[in-house]
Amino acid sequence: MAANMKHLCLLVIVLVASAVSEVTEEKRNTTTTSKTTTTTTTSTTTTPATTTTTAPTTTTTTTTTTPVTTKTTTTTTTTTTAKPTTTPAPLDYWVVKDPKTGVKCILMQAKIDITYNNVNMTVPAANNGSKAFGSCGLPQWIMITFSGSNLMLIFNDTTEPGKHRLIGLSLNGTSLNISTTKFWANDKGLLSDKMYKCDAKQDLYKDGNNTIAVSGMKLEVFRNSNSTTFNSNIESCLPDSSKVNNLVPIIVGACLGGLILIVLIAYLIGRKRSRHGYEQV
Repeated sequence: MAANMKHLCLLVIVLVASAVSEVTEEKRNTTTTSKTTTTTTTSTTTTPATTTTTAPTTTTTTTTTTPVTTKTTTTTTTTTTAKPTTTPAPLDYWVVKDPKTGVKCILMQAKIDITYNNVNMTVPAANNGSKAFGSCGLPQWIMITFSGSNLMLIFNDTTEPGKHRLIGLSLNGTSLNISTTKFWANDKGLLSDKMYKCDAKQDLYKDGNNTIAVSGMKLEVFRNSNSTTFNSNIESCLPDSSKVNNLVPIIVGACLGGLILIVLIAYLIGRKRSRHGYEQV
């Protein structure tokens, strides 16, 4: 019986489902039939698009450039190159200078040969081992030192203005008598504005075998100049002047001899031509 009940329940369920299905189908058909087709006319209104042109905004940007002033401090370093110091060549003659005024009152150059007490000496030049100092007062003097020895010459005025003479001579502190040769006794004296020049060898002092001889002398005393250059105005000593005086007659005699020789040759040539003419005749 229970099985019959089960079958009956299933049958009822199937029937109910079938009924529901039919009802649903009818309802669909009814909805489709009664449905009114409505044609809706859609009015399309074209609204013209308003184009708004926005004027471009030009933004002018003014850039003000403020120049930056840079203060440049230029430090100029001046480098002074010291000029090479040119050392003047030492003089080969002696100079006496007044230490107060700077005046060079005596200039002297000479070859001095000394023979004294059987000792022979030659005074070196100023640039070769000898030195000199002295005084620019009155009298003026110069002392030349060399090899442990010294020679002093003293000058003073004469009775004639502007003329001066050697008045004193000493060797190693020993006063010597000045030789009375023409070199000093009979010349015109030493002039302030001229250079006394004497190439000849003369004796300043002579006593037996003791002698002091000078040659190639240039001498200026009582100068009033700061220059160390000898004066171009020259006063020659008597021996040098005598050489010049003796040379003049020799030159004149040679010229006359040459002229006589030329005349003699011309005479002989002329005579030969005359004789040749006579022979042709």
